[in-house]
Amino acid sequence: MNKNTGIKIAFNENWLYGGLAAILIGLLMPIYFKHENFKIYDSITMALEHWDKEFLIDAMFKLVLLNTIRSFPNYIAIFIIINSISLKYKNNDCLFFKFVCAVIIIPVVYFFINSFYHINLSVGKSSILGFIWIYYYSRFRLESITLLKKGIGLLIFVIGIQWLDITTYFKVLGSGELTKDFLIVTDFMEATQLINMMGVTFFFFLTSFSILLLYIFKDQEKDMSILEKDLENRFYKETSYLVHDLKTPLFSIKTLIEILKMQEENERKLLYFSKIENSLDKTNIMISEILKSSNKTPVKISELFDFIFPSLSPYVKGLEYENYLYSDYKININRILFSRAIANLVINAYEASRDNVKISLKDYKKFFYIIIEDNGPGISDEQIKKIFEEGFSTKNSTGLGLSFVKSVLEEHGYEIFFKRKNIRGTNVYIKIEGAGYSE
Repeated sequence: MNKNTGIKIAFNENWLYGGLAAILIGLLMPIYFKHENFKIYDSITMALEHWDKEFLIDAMFKLVLLNTIRSFPNYIAIFIIINSISLKYKNNDCLFFKFVCAVIIIPVVYFFINSFYHINLSVGKSSILGFIWIYYYSRFRLESITLLKKGIGLLIFVIGIQWLDITTYFKVLGSGELTKDFLIVTDFMEATQLINMMGVTFFFFLTSFSILLLYIFKDQEKDMSILEKDLENRFYKETSYLVHDLKTPLFSIKTLIEILKMQEENERKLLYFSKIENSLDKTNIMISEILKSSNKTPVKISELFDFIFPSLSPYVKGLEYENYLYSDYKININRILFSRAIANLVINAYEASRDNVKISLKDYKKFFYIIIEDNGPGISDEQIKKIFEEGFSTKNSTGLGLSFVKSVLEEHGYEIFFKRKNIRGTNVYIKIEGAGYSE
C-alpha cells in the first residue's frame, strides 16, 4: 500500500509573486496616500471652528477611504499568499498553519511603515476582523470563482471593518493615530453617538453584503461541482458504451482465431495465431481499464516493465535496463496509466538524445527510484522550472505529455523531478514510496 506521511509544502510561483507585489504596494501606500491629500485634519479643524458636525462626517468618510486604500493591499496579499501555498500533513490540508504564516504580513508591513514613515499604525480591531474573515473565506475553497470576484467580496468587507474602526467600540483592540485624533474631537463635540451609529450601520450593511456574496459564491461552487459530476457521469456512460462496442468485435476476432487454430496444423501459423491472441488479450485489458482509471491494483515491478517494454520497442532503439532492487516489489498502481507515463518519459528521453536511453531501478530500503537517463544536450534550470506547464516544450510538440505524466504520478502519490547531468544529458527521477514486498 502507498502511504503518504509527513509534511508536504508546494508553491504556486505566479500567485506567490502576486502576493509579494501586493505587499510592496502596501509598503508604498503611505508615501502616495497621505492624510494631507485627503485634507482630513482640515475637515476636523473646520468642524471645531464652526462647531458643525457635517464637517466631522466629511472627515469620517475621508478617513474610511484613506484607511481602506492603505490597508486593502495587505489583506489581498494575505489572501493571495494563502492560495499560493499548498501545505499538507498526511495528505490533509493545514489551512490554519498557512493562515498563521500569512497573517504575519500585516504586523511586519506596519512595523516598516512605523519605522520609516513614522506613521503610527497598529494591528487593531479592523485587522483582527479581517484575519478572521479571510480565514473562514479560505475554508470555503472557492476554486471555480475568479480572483476578481473574490477580491470584490474582500474589498467590501475591508470597507465595512474600516467603518467599525472609526467607532469607539472595542477600544481595547487599538486604533491608528489619525483615528484616535478623530475620536478625541468627536468626543469633545459630543458627536460620539452619531459617529458610532453611522459606523455600526455601515459596518453591518457592508459586512453582511460581503458574507452574502460569500454564500452566493459557495452556491455557485456547488453548482459547478454538480455540473462537473454530471458531465463526468455522462462521459463515463458514453465511454462504457464505447468500450462495449470495442469489446464485441474483439471477442468475435478471438473466437474466429480459436476456430482457425483448431483447423490449422502448420506450426508457424499456429505461432502467429497465438501472438494475435496475446495481443487481443492485452488490448482487451487496456480497454477494460479505461473505465477504471482511478482504480489501482498491486503490480510487481518485473511485471510492470514486461508490460511496458513491448510498447517501447517500435519507438526506442538500444534501451538499457538495470534492476538493483533488493526484492521484486509490488506497487499499488493503475497499470495502464502508470505504464503510459513511464513510456512517455522514455520516448521523450530518446527523442532528446537519439541515442541509448537507460532505465535503472535503485533501492534505498524505505523507497526506491526509477531513473531514466539520456545523453542528449540536456535542459537548463529555467526549462526544468517550466517543464510541467501545459504548452511548454523543448521541441516542436504540444507540450501536454509531461503535464500528463505529472498528473498521473501525483494521482499515485509519487514524486518526479529532473536533474541535469554534469556534461551532457538529463536524468529523470521517480521516487516510489510505500512499495510492498512480493510474495
